[in-house]
Amino acid sequence: MLVASNITVTRGERVLFQNSHVSFAKARCTIVKGENGIGKSTLLKILSGTLEIDEGEVLWDNCSVIHNQHYFALLGYVPNPIALPSTLTVADYFLMRRCLDGMPEADWHQHAMQSLGIEALNKTRIGMLSSGQKQKIALSILWDAMRKVFLLDEPFSNLDHTGREIVRKKIAAQVSQGATVVMVSHEPSLDSITFDVIELS
Repeated sequence: MLVASNITVTRGERVLFQNSHVSFAKARCTIVKGENGIGKSTLLKILSGTLEIDEGEVLWDNCSVIHNQHYFALLGYVPNPIALPSTLTVADYFLMRRCLDGMPEADWHQHAMQSLGIEALNKTRIGMLSSGQKQKIALSILWDAMRKVFLLDEPFSNLDHTGREIVRKKIAAQVSQGATVVMVSHEPSLDSITFDVIELS
């Protein structure tokens, strides 16, 4: 289970979270809702370990995520906006990702690219891609069988109808295989995904 326990986060004089406690179960998808600026994206950053908190802790299976290499090996985080190295080709980007994971021979990215219809982009520099193509590159992490925790910030943005349906089905498949998915989304139709809702206020 992924837990943010008694977290407090302030930015300047603004309190974003105060002694807040939220938990996310395995084999479940949770949609985080709330008004703009309430802290939905901030919560994902906290869970990803990329944002320092003032008090409290984030736990994965009762262990702190700080310097927790096991947790980060399981984590797939897609922020909004996405940030990809614009000078790399798509092929070089995936090679870099696999090397960082310590598995340069892994081939999950090939299945991802075929499923998402972007296999012809291998030699294209990321900076030349459309917003939708970049989104698909970022979301390809969903096809990595090693990942068991997915933090997705507006994953359906910039995708056409076909792309959204492919991603919805892949998220549902990951959940059925035991993954924890936490998602910020305004997607009106999530019929293929069974999900819980957390409302920030």
